Amino acid sequence: MIILSCGKSKKIVDKTAPSNPSITINNGAASTTSTAVTISLSASDDVGVRGYCVSESSTTPSVSDSCWTSVISATSYSSSVSFTLSGGSVGNNTNTVYVWFKDNAGNISSSASDSITLTVSDTTAPSNPSVSINSDAASTTSTAVTLNLSASDDVGVRGYCVSESSTTPSVSDSCWTTVTSTTSYSAAVTFTLSSGGVGDNTKTVYVWFRDSAGNVSSFANDSITLTVSDKITPSKPSVPISSGAISTTSTSKSAMLKLPDTGQTGDYTTTAGEDSDYTINPPSYTDNGNGTITDNVTGLTWQKEDDNIERAWDNANTYCDDLTLGGSTDWRLPSDMELMSIVNYGIYNPAINTAYFPDTNSSFYWLSNTITSDSSTYTLHMNFTHGFIINYVSKSNRYYVRCVRGDITVTGNFTDNANGTVTDNNTGLMWQKDDDNTAREWESAITYCEGLSLGGDNDWRLPNIKELLSIIDTTYFPNTNSSYYWSSTTDADYYTNAWLVYFGDGNDNDNGPTSSYYVRCVRGK
Repeated sequence: MIILSCGKSKKIVDKTAPSNPSITINNGAASTTSTAVTISLSASDDVGVRGYCVSESSTTPSVSDSCWTSVISATSYSSSVSFTLSGGSVGNNTNTVYVWFKDNAGNISSSASDSITLTVSDTTAPSNPSVSINSDAASTTSTAVTLNLSASDDVGVRGYCVSESSTTPSVSDSCWTTVTSTTSYSAAVTFTLSSGGVGDNTKTVYVWFRDSAGNVSSFANDSITLTVSDKITPSKPSVPISSGAISTTSTSKSAMLKLPDTGQTGDYTTTAGEDSDYTINPPSYTDNGNGTITDNVTGLTWQKEDDNIERAWDNANTYCDDLTLGGSTDWRLPSDMELMSIVNYGIYNPAINTAYFPDTNSSFYWLSNTITSDSSTYTLHMNFTHGFIINYVSKSNRYYVRCVRGDITVTGNFTDNANGTVTDNNTGLMWQKDDDNTAREWESAITYCEGLSLGGDNDWRLPNIKELLSIIDTTYFPNTNSSYYWSSTTDADYYTNAWLVYFGDGNDNDNGPTSSYYVRCVRGK
């Protein structure tokens, strides 16, 4: 500034800093979840505000500091500008922002400040998950094992989920065990493996960890071989004589007095009543040490290993008829019910206990049944990849063969109990005579049977796949729909699917649980 005095000029130096500095974050909001905020600034100066400096440091900047932003000179300055808060730790963080103003002469105002609470969410899942079974032992003979677990989290591990299913659990799943929060978690915990068939069973255990925010880690897993000993003494089969039957199709002795359990042990729903919730007639085999295996449930004796040769159907019959094995010559080609009885629906590729039936091909095997409408051309076969029975197969095709000996299995020996139920005199199972003609989703089918009261009994359940395949008979089950009926058994390969039987031709298949099919309930063992 220049002032004329007595014909002379005098330069006045501006030594007054901007005054009334002011700052407000997000219009005075108390908190935010974002580091991006808007700050409202104002100040005044007798000559003009020329710049401002915004910082989260309370140290007054120099006039040449890089923090300064130039503005158009104004004696009364105000503006709203964007600012990025520094990040913080998970939780609530108090962030204070300071502002200074300067004029052309480089005078710097005092500071003004405002504070806001920055809430930082935890979005990082626990890391480094780890599990080892029995200190990395290769095998065990007990289902009770010890798991060594560990994981880390920047805030704290709050729980773990252990399962034999590889499906990632939701944060609200019932599998979770809560632990005291710690950034580095490790513990040894007990766990019970699902049981398996006699012999060696590979068991895989999966573990996930979560933090307080509900972030779930990736899984870690470990496997161990569970060796199950055969402790069941073979019993001599007995044959019930039907009494009071309306009619029977045969009085011949039947080997299929009991249907072996499917072998399924995994739980795929929390709804009570799926296959794994019932263990009925657990599979039991005896290796006779002579190339033969005795099924202690059905009484049938099986060829331990097939000869790995594919044959046409007629040649398969001849092969079994001519077979001499284990000192016996009365071998034959098995029926669908007989070969189905040794399927283990709890495993796949192949769906059989390979400890007793080694080197079984995950492929097709011949059955003795023929198609009534064209018995000279078509028959059935079974796929041991999963256990599918398939109709209308040309006899000229070439498939594998496993021979059997023992009393021929008879089906169709039923008693109508005249109370809405039918008893299968071969298996001892009691069936709902007429279904209610209502198609249901799979879990609804399970619930329907579990809640059924019929014939004075209330212990009904949804049949497993072996049980459902045993009653392809329309004489004693009138009004049966030529359609699919649900079983309680899930597909071991596609565990979200459940097995079905098509009562139009006796084929089995599987489908997703939200599809709707008919239901026929069963009770007994």
